[in-house]
Amino acid sequence: MLAVFERIESPKRSWLKNKFLDIFAPSPEGVLELIEDVPYIRISCEERRGKLPWNRISEISLDCARRVLMPKDIFPPEGSGLKRFTPSEFPKITLEKLAVTALLQAEAEPSTIKLAICANAADVKRLLPLVLNCASEIRIISKDIEALELFTEDTAELSGAAIMLTDDPKAVDSCNLIIAPSGLPEGAKGNNKAIVFASGRRDFEGIQILSAEVEIPEWLRPAYKPIYDRGEFLAAFYEIANARRLADLAPTQAIGRSGSITPEQLAQVIKSI
Repeated sequence: MLAVFERIESPKRSWLKNKFLDIFAPSPEGVLELIEDVPYIRISCEERRGKLPWNRISEISLDCARRVLMPKDIFPPEGSGLKRFTPSEFPKITLEKLAVTALLQAEAEPSTIKLAICANAADVKRLLPLVLNCASEIRIISKDIEALELFTEDTAELSGAAIMLTDDPKAVDSCNLIIAPSGLPEGAKGNNKAIVFASGRRDFEGIQILSAEVEIPEWLRPAYKPIYDRGEFLAAFYEIANARRLADLAPTQAIGRSGSITPEQLAQVIKSI
């Protein structure tokens, strides 16, 4: 279950009461909350003289202690038994969705697109059917060659698409559109005409889209507070609280190395390559 931590600022109190609370500090409180059909624990605790009782917070977090959504400026110390939640799956899914959305909206001539997909077997099987008709050639760069051989052969035969399967990272270098939701493979250099959807590395040549932003849906807004990073908040509810409907959200911004643009603007860039 997801645990959401919230720090409460100390209210103004008399000197005597503050002295009392220095000895008998208020304990953290954990409340089970439900947002539509999604349960989570909201943990709140008063900060006393710039300090938080991390051990008590860990105890009340129970099995959630290793996956706590924290405010942007709070990082639990080592040895506290708590670990700040770090997104992994949700950013990849939103970046994939942005890439596919922009590519389909571009309606570019397939003859102008040479597409590379750098991903594991599961991601390739999800992505490939969505972009089959968008490129003159599709290169699959993956370490999961055996798991993908039959799938790519069958897909190429049924669709007539030109599909190449390889584990050579240099195969992406001559492509002008690259989708690498989990990051670019080591050894890939790219070219300055490529549009690249990939997180992580920033030394890759071309126009690089690092991430996608999505808006918090209406049903989830009552649980959100500005103290949380919006991307981490959405990812926590998707990855830990199992709110899988969040995968259907449409990206509203493409975040690049030097700024952001809308998916519609990105589609126009793809159309011009």
